[in-house]
Amino acid sequence: MDKMIKFIDLYWPIEYCNFNCAYCYVHQHRENKGKKYHCSHTPTEIRSALSKARLGGTALLNICAGGETLLEEEIVPIIYELLEEGHYIGIVTNGSVKENIKKLAAFPERLRKHLFLKFSFHYEELKRLQRLEEFFHTIEMVKEANLSFSIELPAYDKFIPENSEIIKLCKEKTGALPHIATLRDERKEGFPVLSEYSFQQLNAIWAVYDSELFRIRSDVMEKKYRGFCYAGDWTCTINLESGEIKQCFHERTIGNLYQETELKWEAVGDHCHSEYCYACHSFLTLGVIPELEIATCYDATRDRENAAWLTQEMKSFMHQKLFQNNREYSALEKAQINERNQNYERKNYQSPSDFAEKLIVSMKNQPIKNNYCLVEARHTAAMIYKELPKEILWINHIYSGKEQGISLKHTLPIFLTALGRQSEKAQGDEIWIIGLLVDHCYYDAEDIFESTWLKRNRMLGWRSYENEWKQKSITGYIPEGKEKNLLLEANRWRGICTIQFQGKEIEIDTFQEKEDGILYVPLE
Repeated sequence: MDKMIKFIDLYWPIEYCNFNCAYCYVHQHRENKGKKYHCSHTPTEIRSALSKARLGGTALLNICAGGETLLEEEIVPIIYELLEEGHYIGIVTNGSVKENIKKLAAFPERLRKHLFLKFSFHYEELKRLQRLEEFFHTIEMVKEANLSFSIELPAYDKFIPENSEIIKLCKEKTGALPHIATLRDERKEGFPVLSEYSFQQLNAIWAVYDSELFRIRSDVMEKKYRGFCYAGDWTCTINLESGEIKQCFHERTIGNLYQETELKWEAVGDHCHSEYCYACHSFLTLGVIPELEIATCYDATRDRENAAWLTQEMKSFMHQKLFQNNREYSALEKAQINERNQNYERKNYQSPSDFAEKLIVSMKNQPIKNNYCLVEARHTAAMIYKELPKEILWINHIYSGKEQGISLKHTLPIFLTALGRQSEKAQGDEIWIIGLLVDHCYYDAEDIFESTWLKRNRMLGWRSYENEWKQKSITGYIPEGKEKNLLLEANRWRGICTIQFQGKEIEIDTFQEKEDGILYVPLE
C-alpha cells in the first residue's frame, strides 16, 4: 500500500458556479458572475511542481474551486498528470458537468483507482433545475467505472422537512444514505454553524442519516479542539494559479509552488488563528494533531460500507494517519516552530488605522457586503494583534439590515450637499459616501442614506456631468451613539461638500493626492 505523506488542498481559482445555493460560500461572498478561467500553467508544469520528489512522497490532493470545480475542461488533463505522478486525487463537484466526468471515467483503470469524486448533493437546486435524475445517472456512471465517490447533503435547515423524501430517493438510487455536511456561516466572526437550531437539536435532527462526517464536524465546531498542529508540514493549501502555499486556509504563506527550487515546510504549531478546524473532517481525521488521538479515519467520513462507495485501494489509503508516515517534532523543535510563527506575526504588524483604511478601500470595491476581503481581514487581524485594537473592532460588527437598529425613532437626520466645485488641485467635483462607523459598528452608505444619488457597489455618489442626477443633496439617518464617523472617498477626482448634522454645518474638501483614499469625518 502507498504511504500517505501529505494531504494538500489545491485551490482551483474558478469563482463562479452553475448552481446558486443560498447556503454556499459563492452565494455568501460573491455575485457568482465570474469570467471563464484559463490556467497560466500547463498540466506538465503543475505535475512537475507537485512531483513526489518535491513533496517527499505520495500525497492525497483535494481539488476544490471557488465555484464548480469541473466547469472548465482544462482541469481534466491536470488531474490526469497528477494521477500519472502517482498521487491520489479527490475532486469536489456538484456533479453537473457530465462531459468532464465522462472523461475522468474514461481514464485507464490504474489511474481511476486513485481518483475520488465528492458529489455535493444540492437537493433544492437540483429540484429547481429539474436535474435530480441526471445527478443520480451521473453517479451510476461513476460507479460502473469503478471510481470512488461520496455523496454529501448539506445540513441546510430548509431540507429538514424534506428528509423523508431525500432518504427514500437516495436509498432507491444509490442503496445508501448520503453523508451530512454541517454548514458554517462565513459572513460572521468565527464561522458559526449556519442554522437556527442548537447543536443538540441538530444532532437529533440529522441522526437518522448516521453520518460520521456530520458527527466529526459537529463535534469539532462545538468543542473546538486545540493542540500542536502539523498543518504547514504534513498538510497545506496551494493556489494552483498563483502558486501560493499557505500553512492552512487562513494561516501564513510559507512559499510558492512555482517560484522556489526547494519547498520549505513550516507547521502552524500552537499558533492556529481559526476558531476551530474548518476542514476537520480531513485534517483532524488524518491525524494533523496527533495528541488529539481522534479515532475516526478519513475514509469513514466518505464511504458507505454497505454500498462500497470507495474502492478497496482508495479506502485503505484514506484510512491512514499522517503521523504514522511522518516524524513528529521534539519538544525543542516545537518551541522553535512556535517562536518562528510568533516572529512572523510581529514582523507583519500594521498600525490599526492603516489596517482599517486598507480594508475599507478593499471592501468598498466589492459588490457584496460580507465578502472575502472582510473574512480574510478577520483572520489576518487575529494573527497580528493579540487583541483587536479599538480602531478595528468594527470588523466583527457589520450591519446587515436584519438587526434591530435603524429606525426613525432612534436616528438623527443628516444632510449632505455636493457643491459642484473643487479645489485648485482637484481633477473633478465628485462626492462619494462610503459608509459610517458608530461605536465600532460599520454601516454602508446605502444602509443610512436615501438612494437618490448614483450607486456603485454599496456606495452613493454625485457627479456634475451626470445630467440625470441633478439633485445635489442627499438625506440620511444616523444611529445614535457616542462616537460617529462618516466615511467619504478621497482622491484627486473628488470635490467639496457640506454636511449638516445636529444644527451644525461644515464644509469638507474630499480631495487628496491619492489614487484611492478614505476621509474620516467626525460627527458631533
